[in-house]
Amino acid sequence: MNPELFPADAVAVPSPRLRWFAKHNVHTNLDTKMDPDECPPWAAWAGDLQTAIDNDTVILGYTEDDVLCAWAKANGVRMWNEE
Repeated sequence: MNPELFPADAVAVPSPRLRWFAKHNVHTNLDTKMDPDECPPWAAWAGDLQTAIDNDTVILGYTEDDVLCAWAKANGVRMWNEE
């Protein structure tokens, strides 16, 4: 009997969502120090953060889903559940 609840080989494959993040080099971040009344706390971008900031391609929003959907729409990319 295997003492592990989920053996490593059973969970070695990344989820479709994580594969989508890797395929498009998308990153998200939650800034817990931001006041949501002043600025949305979630950000999404592709590639290097400083380059995305310089190119004004960082997407801001109030939830991670909001920023991911907005990033995908802005870049003409279908979401992981649409591919």
